[in-house]
Parts: sequence; structure tokens; C-alpha cells
Amino acid sequence: MIAAMNDLSETRRVQASSFTQKERWKERLWFLIMVLLLVGLLSAIGIAVSYQQQIKHPVLTRSDNEMINGGKRFVDYFYSLNAATVDRDQFRAISMMMKPEDREARMNYLVTTDFVRKTQLSGMSTEIDWSRAKSELVERHEGGLVDVKYTAQLLRNNQTVGQLDILLRLVPVEKTDTNTDGVGVWAWKDIAENPFEGGDNE
Repeated sequence: MIAAMNDLSETRRVQASSFTQKERWKERLWFLIMVLLLVGLLSAIGIAVSYQQQIKHPVLTRSDNEMINGGKRFVDYFYSLNAATVDRDQFRAISMMMKPEDREARMNYLVTTDFVRKTQLSGMSTEIDWSRAKSELVERHEGGLVDVKYTAQLLRNNQTVGQLDILLRLVPVEKTDTNTDGVGVWAWKDIAENPFEGGDNE
């Protein structure tokens, strides 16, 4: 009887320890998400102010190639399903978004779907195949904004899994540590027949 009670006591201690470990992991994850969100929102405010000033007093310019390449970088980050880099890639994509509401919506999506953790556990590796891709500047707007359409193949573990068709509205911005291209994303829309999850925004 005493031995049975000791076994029960040991089992309870192990379960309590496991539960505590899960709680600590969740707290760390939420802390990281909150830090990223705060940094993103503060950065967004600065970029938005910079953009409004830029419309009134346009000084920043980027070549067409710089704009197109900056957009490619966003696409790489936004559609990242790389287990080893997904957290950094998503943060970089959010850092390129110009509107605070877009940043907040993306962060909310990542949190509610547990996107980062699930991708990390999947062990997947994805990339955009730009070698046969098409990039076309389709329209110019006031304030230096340009619309660029990208058509490329998405590779997962070196296998083609679908075509990516995305339209980005881009604007030149100040270069920063998190946005080294100096290109911001004002809006985006996935126009593929089978849009990838979380890739539609206007």
C-alpha cells in the first residue's frame, strides 16, 4: 500500500513538472511574439510618417531593378516555410509592410494559427524559384509607388508544389537594419488560382 502511494506521488510530480515546462515554453513564445509585435508597430509608425513626408516632399528614389528586387525579398520572406528560419523570415516580411494594420493582422494570423511553431516542427524547406520567374512593373502611382507582378514556382524540399502569382504595390523608403533594400510594401494580393494560405491583402 505504501509502495503504491509512493508510485502515485512520483507520477504526480512528473506530470506537474511536465506541465510547468509547457507553461514556461508558452510564456517564452508569447514574450517573443509580443516583442516582435512591439518592434514592428514602432517601426511601422516611423515608416508611415516617413512615407507621408515623402509624398509631400519626394526625395527617395529607387531604380526599377531595386524596386523589383526588394519586392522579391518580401515574397521570399512572406512565403517562407523554412523550419530553420521561419521566425526571422516572417519578422523581416512584417518589417517591410508599410501599414500598421497590415503588420498587426499578420502578427495576429501567425499567433492564432501557431504558424511559426508548426513550421519549425515540420522540418520543411521551401524557396521561390526565381531562375525562370517573371517580374513585370505594371503601373506607376503618385508618391513613387509602383505595382509589380511576380510569377514564380514555389519549391518545397526541391519539388515544385505550385505557381505563385502575386501583385505588390511598392514604395521606396529609408534603408534600415531590418529593411536593407529600402523598399516598403504598401499592399499585396495573391492572384494565383490557388492562393497560398495567408497571402491575400489589398
